[in-house]
Amino acid sequence: MSDLTRLVVTYRKTGRLRFIGHLDLCRGIERAMRRAALPIAYTQGFHERMRIAHGPALPVGGEGLGEIFVATLAEPLDGTHLLRRLVRQFPDDLGIVSAVVEPESAPLILKSLRRATYDLTVASDPPISGADLSSAIDQALAAEHLEAPASAPNKPSSDIRPRIFDLAVTSVAPLTLTMNLSIAGDSYLGADRCLQALARLLPTPSTLRWVRLIRTGMFAD
Repeated sequence: MSDLTRLVVTYRKTGRLRFIGHLDLCRGIERAMRRAALPIAYTQGFHERMRIAHGPALPVGGEGLGEIFVATLAEPLDGTHLLRRLVRQFPDDLGIVSAVVEPESAPLILKSLRRATYDLTVASDPPISGADLSSAIDQALAAEHLEAPASAPNKPSSDIRPRIFDLAVTSVAPLTLTMNLSIAGDSYLGADRCLQALARLLPTPSTLRWVRLIRTGMFAD
């Protein structure tokens, strides 16, 4: 019988570390796991790597309050003991929220994630009112289809309406809104593309960009 177990870690990415890219974040987590002297399982083959899987990447500059990574352990350990060892190795800006040990046979949470919620503070050029943005959101939610610019060169625009679960303006000074968007595989929708689509619905031509983005949670339902 295999001794492999799975460690599911939820953590925050805030403060100055919001400016590091996803690959640097992954490398930093691997170094922290080594310092914690955890029995991480490795892949087999010529280039062995830690068996650590990460949730969807945040954009550089974005913060996260419930980010997730999953590590496979070569031997079973108590979750409370693991949590104490991890907390000592992670900086405050990557604060550990929880660490749960589960059987390797359990469904992998990263494969079941379907949506994420965001709080955004946005800026526009030229400036727009909260009423203008609310009107654009109402149009987007009422639409059967919503076109967004291509996600990369040489790709066509796409209908992102099925990927939007909810949008709402929450403050007008500063202008802030919440988003509930798909993060499931090929249906992933980033906040930037959603803002681009909303900008097309504004009463006057304008651009929208976020000046602060916080991913507040990721969910399987």
